[in-house]
Amino acid sequence: MAAKVAEVTDPELRAALARLGTRIASGRRGVVLGLLGALAIAERPRAQTPDTDRLLAVVPGDHVLGQATAPNIIIDYFSLTCPHCANFHAAVLPQLKRDWIDTGRARFIYRHYPSDSVATHASQLSECGGAARFFALVDALFSTQVDWLTAPGPGRRDGQGGREGGRRRAASASPRPAFGQDVADVQSGQALKVRATPTLFINEQFYAIPPTAPRA
Repeated sequence: MAAKVAEVTDPELRAALARLGTRIASGRRGVVLGLLGALAIAERPRAQTPDTDRLLAVVPGDHVLGQATAPNIIIDYFSLTCPHCANFHAAVLPQLKRDWIDTGRARFIYRHYPSDSVATHASQLSECGGAARFFALVDALFSTQVDWLTAPGPGRRDGQGGREGGRRRAASASPRPAFGQDVADVQSGQALKVRATPTLFINEQFYAIPPTAPRA
């Protein structure tokens, strides 16, 4: 794990990520692939341009946890149907929040990168409450991910199907700005050569997850 996080320049953050990753990888939750317990490669930034440099900092529309003065920036591209993202949210983010975000040492940015149409609807739904409710909605969607992904389809008349249908209709009817945020996040991810979820950028360093191929 020390080798996998070697590119993180801040020594305290590097040591904390190594400890956290080792703990998750060796625990039962690591079977589901906690992101920091399965870091494959920390790549040096590739031929960055002013545009990609801008995307590695806070941009308008970003959902940010942490203080503006925090010296470290962690960006997470996620999909709400991705089980690895759900595991990261449940097993890794709480400790990062307690030790780094809440203490003013890091800012954490969530950006949408939906992997399928259901994830796109869920992403739009997470935007419906505005910035004030975004993280609460993401938390609710991740914590119930198995339930709503395995629920009967919206055509079924039972309760679960009705609830799922309601979620999809609400997402489809969400305001245009919600969809616009999805598009902006996906475009930024494409510019940064994101290929899978979850993908993290920690202080501009790109972290890939196996079996993702190296970025071009």
